[in-house]
Amino acid sequence: MAVSSSVSAMDALRARIRAQSKTVAEHIAADPEAKAFIDDWATPEPISR
Repeated sequence: MAVSSSVSAMDALRARIRAQSKTVAEHIAADPEAKAFIDDWATPEPISR
C-alpha cells in the first residue's frame, strides 16, 4: 500500500510540475520582455582561453 500511495504522490507532483511549466512557457511566449530575458539568461557565454 505504501508503494502505491508513493507512486500516486509522484504522479501528482509530476502533473503539477508539468502544469506549472506549461504556464511559464505560455507566459514567456506571450510576453516579449520575458522572452528576451529567457533568451539572454539561457544563452551561455563563450569560454575564452
